[in-house]
Amino acid sequence: MQERIVRMEGLLSDLLNYYRVGRVDVPAEKVTAATLVENSVAMVNKPKQIIITISPSLPEITTQVSLLQQVFLNLLTNTIKYNNKY
Repeated sequence: MQERIVRMEGLLSDLLNYYRVGRVDVPAEKVTAATLVENSVAMVNKPKQIIITISPSLPEITTQVSLLQQVFLNLLTNTIKYNNKY
């Protein structure tokens, strides 16, 4: 639970950074896409019957981490929210 709280605080900070896009330069960092997806999955509250599998062969990329993290988080939450298979 504490880990989720820390990650959500990071997410809120990232959202503030997202708001500032165009006003503040967000530096690009090197990160593996798998790490970003894993962090996003850890932040999502998903039903037990949903299993998310992450490919270990995702590439290392240079990106604005907080912005791409937000994209992955949005994709995951929308997928879970609008999935009628469970």
